[in-house]
Amino acid sequence: MRKLFLSFLLLCLFAALITGCKKDKTSDNTATAVTEETETTSAKVVQTPDVNGIMISGWYYSLGEDKDGNELMVAESEAKVGTPVKLYSDSNEELGVITKKDAAVDGGGTRDFVKVFSEDFDQDFWVRDYAVVPFAAGGVVTEENIFLYTKPDLASIGTRVVEPFSIFAVFDEAPEGDKDGRFYKIRYYINDGKTYTVNGYLLKKNVETNVPYEMIQCGERIEALKEEIAKDENSVDSYVMDELNEIYTYYADKYNGSASKGIN
Repeated sequence: MRKLFLSFLLLCLFAALITGCKKDKTSDNTATAVTEETETTSAKVVQTPDVNGIMISGWYYSLGEDKDGNELMVAESEAKVGTPVKLYSDSNEELGVITKKDAAVDGGGTRDFVKVFSEDFDQDFWVRDYAVVPFAAGGVVTEENIFLYTKPDLASIGTRVVEPFSIFAVFDEAPEGDKDGRFYKIRYYINDGKTYTVNGYLLKKNVETNVPYEMIQCGERIEALKEEIAKDENSVDSYVMDELNEIYTYYADKYNGSASKGIN
């Protein structure tokens, strides 16, 4: 009888242990059911690459580590000026900026970086905050003697000339104070050791948008060859200039470029 009672008691204890384990597992499952969606909604996080931007300088970076395991930014490839990218923003259209060490800076100096999605590479990169202009598209001038305005009115013409084939960012938002809608607000980068970022306004009639890079590159190359010819008229074969002019004219006509007759 005692053996039977002990067997029954052990059976009850075993059943209780099994039930307890099941409860513990259930509790564990419930605890891990805090989903990424829950965490996302409770914290302010960057969501999707939904802001149009344009590169005006700089390099594409990836997040790496130094020999001690500390995070730092490593330059991967140079960004082509005028390249469109997508910037990440949160629900309030605020861009995510982080400060990290730049591997190219001696002494472990830090810089501000912004995350972008490059359609050219089909992947994410980090870029310096000054190198990309959000809420903007690309633009270019193809004529000579185009002056930058300091304010969006005809009386505020400045002294700075925007060189032909200069690529710049054209802001999506209309300039404040532009009553007649004649101007674009622009920004571009000059690495001359003192100027760097330039802001100003251009008359819309002088700005080309959606100009293909082939046309810009041909124009830049033609201008460079013209300088070489000025120094030595035999330095460039005539067929090279003819071919570049033909390519330039093709793209200029296709996109209604203002210099559709080529460059002489």
